[in-house]
Amino acid sequence: MSNSKIAEFLAKGNIYSTVGITVEDHQELDRLLDASKRYTFDCYCPECKIDTTFYIYNFESYWEDLKTPKLMITGVAPGGMSNVPRFEKSEEDKYKELIKKNNLFCLTAHCVRSSAHPIWIFIKLEEDKIIKIGQYPNVRLTLYPHVSKYQKLLSNYFIELKTALSLYSNSVGVGSYVYLRRVFEKIIFDKYNESKNEIKISEKDFLLAKMDKKIEMLKDYLPAFIVQNKKIYSILSKGIHELDENECLKYFDTIEQSIEMILDEILEQKSKEVKQKSLTSLIANITGTLRKG
Repeated sequence: MSNSKIAEFLAKGNIYSTVGITVEDHQELDRLLDASKRYTFDCYCPECKIDTTFYIYNFESYWEDLKTPKLMITGVAPGGMSNVPRFEKSEEDKYKELIKKNNLFCLTAHCVRSSAHPIWIFIKLEEDKIIKIGQYPNVRLTLYPHVSKYQKLLSNYFIELKTALSLYSNSVGVGSYVYLRRVFEKIIFDKYNESKNEIKISEKDFLLAKMDKKIEMLKDYLPAFIVQNKKIYSILSKGIHELDENECLKYFDTIEQSIEMILDEILEQKSKEVKQKSLTSLIANITGTLRKG
């Protein structure tokens, strides 16, 4: 499945994120703001639990007046007509006129598999951009559904990962790094507790060591990716203490996906160990049976 830049923005844009628009995008916006044209975009459905297609079922449009917000237009179901003044690709002035009259929109999108699975997206149109000002269900549920597989591994720290993703989905960069760093630290300390009898390094010496040194101490027990990319922790720390919100948001995906890569390696190793133990037991059973025979 693939989306246009506007469709991708609707599906994956964080709260208060923007997408630039030009006159070339007006035709697509015309389809977006006319429910009868059944504008579609690809997105994960939290209810179906799969990637699927959503279509704009209806919308409401408001004047931007924080004191007395007034309902301007209510979109209609596919097959009907909308009263929102539409515009053609070359008619830039009509678009400007539209956003002067009603520039806040609540879009209701339905999953094609079930109309009982809606997503509400709130946007603000400006002359050269669209701003996402709200979404329900939370964008975290549509962007990061797969993280549930880490719940057992992270235990009570799973909430830290979810909090990082929730903060990021609301365009909070520095705060999201705080929780990602806590997840990173848990990975390191869990591995130390599992292997401290083998590496024979005292808890005091381990606690006093800097993170790079801790990773070096545990290099034979940690996933290869974390050993090769130990600077992940330095980036997280720099984000917390030095980078601004936008810089943190810019690098978040790379860092978060790196942590997922580490967690995936750990899960894969644990799965391999379980399988090896099971097969070893079965082989022992077979051997015992054959000896009796």
